[in-house]
Amino acid sequence: MSVFGLRHAPPAISGTLSVERIAAIATAVAVTSAAMVMLRVSHPPAAATALIVSLGLLTSVVHALAFLLGVVALVLQGFVLDRLSGLRYPAWSNRSDEKR
Repeated sequence: MSVFGLRHAPPAISGTLSVERIAAIATAVAVTSAAMVMLRVSHPPAAATALIVSLGLLTSVVHALAFLLGVVALVLQGFVLDRLSGLRYPAWSNRSDEKR
């Protein structure tokens, strides 16, 4: 956000959508998408997370920590439920996929 001069800008929802904000959104989604392609993972909610941050909806460190805590809780819940149901997903990739 600082790169685009939006560090102290209000969230996009409360104002107009500036060129700087659009550039921040495009960059955040592009970097997230590129990382998913390079890591060979697909996780559409990651783009939503990038949007939440680039739209300026997290306005304080407390908000960011609460968001991070929610993400960690969901990951742990998914991991535990997968293991309890007998699934070995996502330990992180299927080894047979790497040989293709």
